[in-house]
Parts: sequence; C-alpha cells; structure tokens
Amino acid sequence: MQNSYRLNAQQLDQKFLESLKTLFQDREIEILVRDINTTVDIFESKSKGVDLTAVNQICHQIRSLPVLDSRSPNEIIGYNKFGVPE
Repeated sequence: MQNSYRLNAQQLDQKFLESLKTLFQDREIEILVRDINTTVDIFESKSKGVDLTAVNQICHQIRSLPVLDSRSPNEIIGYNKFGVPE
C-alpha cells in the first residue's frame, strides 16, 4: 500500500502520526520528506505542456551521476542461454 500526503510542516502533529499508525498498523513503512518548493516541476501547466528546460536539466543531472556498476543489464540479472534469470 502507498499513500501520499502534501501538507505544511506546521500541520504535523501527534494526530497525524496516530493516523499513520492506524492506517499501516504493524507493517514496516518508509517515510520520505521533500521540500515542495525546491523540486523541479517539469509540467508548467497542462495547457503549456512540458518544460523542456527542466527536462534537459534533469537529464544532465542523471548523466552526471557516477556509474556504480559497469556490467550490462543482462550481466546484472544473470540470464542464462535460455533467457531465464539465474
């Protein structure tokens, strides 16, 4: 199960935490927090379409990431001669 919440940091309180605990009960969860004002929104508006400058900026950031594993996807997954992952 996945839920997404958008709220002001001032709205975080014990009631919010209790609602998360009730919703997810005894399951292990991951909480990701990000500042909405600093993220790049590639869609300026539905009528204007895609912001290509933002897309290019994201592509540049991805290209500049280090290569952590130089193996091909097939080598990483380990397909055998029959196309089955080993």
